[in-house]
Amino acid sequence: METEPNQIHILVVDDNLLNLHILERQLKELGMQLIFARNAVQAIDCLTRVQPDLILLDVMMPGMDGFELAKILKEKPETAEVPIIFITALTDEASVLKGFAAGAVDYVTKPIKQAELLARVKTHLALRQTKAQLRHYLEETKVELEETNGALSFLLKKSEKDRMAMEAKVQSNIENLLNPLLIQLKNSGLTEVQAEQMGMIEQTLEDILSPFAKNMFGHHGFTPAEMEIVRYIKMGKSSKDIAKILGKSIRTIDVHRNAVRKKLGLVNQKANLVDFLQQSGREIDAT
Repeated sequence: METEPNQIHILVVDDNLLNLHILERQLKELGMQLIFARNAVQAIDCLTRVQPDLILLDVMMPGMDGFELAKILKEKPETAEVPIIFITALTDEASVLKGFAAGAVDYVTKPIKQAELLARVKTHLALRQTKAQLRHYLEETKVELEETNGALSFLLKKSEKDRMAMEAKVQSNIENLLNPLLIQLKNSGLTEVQAEQMGMIEQTLEDILSPFAKNMFGHHGFTPAEMEIVRYIKMGKSSKDIAKILGKSIRTIDVHRNAVRKKLGLVNQKANLVDFLQQSGREIDAT
């Protein structure tokens, strides 16, 4: 949306009163608000009351010249983005480069030609407005992107929580419902064929549970043997019970239990490993 000409402010700084009158007459047809200052001090004072859209600045002035004033204005956050066009009789390359180094975007040479002056003023006001519109658009886009990213993040987290809850539920059902039944069957005196079938069932359940156990505890660096023991510990089984189920010595089971405690950070021997593992399972299920 274009700014109305009467809402645009131009600060004109020149110590020569005649030059100010000439500039006023030449700029009048633009219909913009003109503010005049005779030196750097007056210009700085004006800038405390009005934020101009463009500054026409004479280079050669008593006291602080245009180069020095431009440097000061470019160092102030409130005026750093205001375009400065130098009005100067100095056309040598060194002076022109000095003006650009001080922060000018352009320059107009004296004697001033109205057509050239108006063309440069219009060009830099248009560029300033385009930059402002682009900045506004980028800020709006940034807000929209942040909102979109927030929504996507929420959906991804929700999806991950749902997946983890489902995995935990499947694991819990297998451990609490099927495993006790399998243990009971194994201890009921199976034939060789039945024992072989039981082994296949146990291997299938192991294949099902392995990815879940990895998701739930893999970040602790548990070995497959430790993850197997963890499942039985969560069921409340003692080292003696686990040793009997797995056909291993109680000492071997205790070594694995101690390794599990260490990886979980349970250095305090009074901390209950069963409660900790069961609580971990509940937290995952609750998510």
